[in-house]
Amino acid sequence: MTDIKPKILIVDDELEICESLSNIFSDKGFYCDIASTGSEALNKMKKDVFDVALIDIRLPDRDGTELVSQLYQSNPRSVYIMMTGYPALENAINALNKGAQGYVVKPVDIEVLLALIEKKLKERDKSEQITEDKMLDYVKKRVKQLSSLEKKKVDA
Repeated sequence: MTDIKPKILIVDDELEICESLSNIFSDKGFYCDIASTGSEALNKMKKDVFDVALIDIRLPDRDGTELVSQLYQSNPRSVYIMMTGYPALENAINALNKGAQGYVVKPVDIEVLLALIEKKLKERDKSEQITEDKMLDYVKKRVKQLSSLEKKKVDA
């Protein structure tokens, strides 16, 4: 994880769950915001960048897996973790196929959820670093090729 305080958006229609998770993760050093509907979550993700979105699978205005799919389209860098009180293999597979990187069952074990979030953020950061390193290598190689071509032009 980076030194910048990671941002978590908690999306659940149960205010008590949102507030509890927000308080716990704030105490752990995260910046937290909450949304009680899919529409509210979409609006918040348009205005701000969140590192993580914890999304209930059952929301009043849409299915949580559909929300993941919509959010992933515009924010593929974010980590999406589904939460449900109604665990089913089909729901888990559907969520993962729509862009979720994790699936937890309510009541949530905070230590397990925190470990999952930290693991997924580290994986994301490592993947981005590898991509940056590859791009840097490509640019260096290309500059060397162009310099060589320029030298050949000057020598000719």
